[in-house]
Amino acid sequence: MDVYLVCENSSEDPIDTFVVTASAMLVIVKLTLLRLQRSTLSINLVSAIQDWCSVEDVRSREIMIQHARMARIISLSLFYSGFFAFMLYMLRLLPVVTSNKRTFYLPTSCLFESVTSLQYVLITFYQVVQLFITYAGNCCTEGIFVGITLHLCGQLELLMIDFRQIGRRRQKSKGGSVVEELVVRHRRLIRLTETIEDTYNIIILTQIFTSAILICITGM
Repeated sequence: MDVYLVCENSSEDPIDTFVVTASAMLVIVKLTLLRLQRSTLSINLVSAIQDWCSVEDVRSREIMIQHARMARIISLSLFYSGFFAFMLYMLRLLPVVTSNKRTFYLPTSCLFESVTSLQYVLITFYQVVQLFITYAGNCCTEGIFVGITLHLCGQLELLMIDFRQIGRRRQKSKGGSVVEELVVRHRRLIRLTETIEDTYNIIILTQIFTSAILICITGM
């Protein structure tokens, strides 16, 4: 907001405006795509539930648990690192306690420079909620992507093991074509990966684009 109002006496860094705007834009893009692609993404979630319910082999379950733990570690790393950055950004308001100068979390000092104390508290609380939604929206969508992707990686690894042990499967199979069953399974996994790719290609492109703009602006 300060960038557009061009405040002469603004002490806030314009980079904050671009960073917050880029983060908010990413959240909007991610949530919009998840909303538009909810039918295709639900297929991946239902497939993952069916995979966990239908697994019988102990080794297959161990491989799936291994990928699930990896997804959990990566997701928690994203959540904790994002929350750490969120808390660091919150600490910028601490100097207000010992000074009479009003500081806003979002660069809006030009717009709200003459508000009352009650209005200042309400605006600050509202901005904290906005920043928390931005943090949660970015981290949660990334966690969903990581979880689904690593589950598909685990299923592809199990499929590779089945292809290597195709001789044993033929001996145990009472009827039907084992190769056909594995090929159908492979085609199904490819379709599931394509749904994830179609959804997150735009997200990744938007993230790279905004990061490149921020790098260029910071360099200036």
